[in-house]
Amino acid sequence: MSIEVMKQALETLDVLWGIIDDIDTIGDISRSDDKAYRSLVERKQRTRFAKTGITTDGYTLEGGSITALRQAIKQAEKQEPVAWVGLTDTEIAIISGYVWENNLWDENTFARAIEAKLKEKNGI
Repeated sequence: MSIEVMKQALETLDVLWGIIDDIDTIGDISRSDDKAYRSLVERKQRTRFAKTGITTDGYTLEGGSITALRQAIKQAEKQEPVAWVGLTDTEIAIISGYVWENNLWDENTFARAIEAKLKEKNGI
């Protein structure tokens, strides 16, 4: 996922949090006046769309950075796994010979030598 998409999503969350906070304040101000509350909340909803490009059907968010984030996630899920490079029989024989010749022979030393060679070949 690109840094730009993550920045966009974070910025949108900041804007949405501000709007949610404003709606909470509107609720406190207009407790006993349902008509005023509804009018002020609808105004905030229009602000939400204007600032973020996000809409909702009441269940799902769409548009703006939400759409970009969903697309980035789908793209990341489709990416092919990185190919793993294994060891050749010759490389294994060389490692085995080194361990044997230097009297380092035990399972842990051999396993660590194999691990080190695999990491080297796979750029880890």
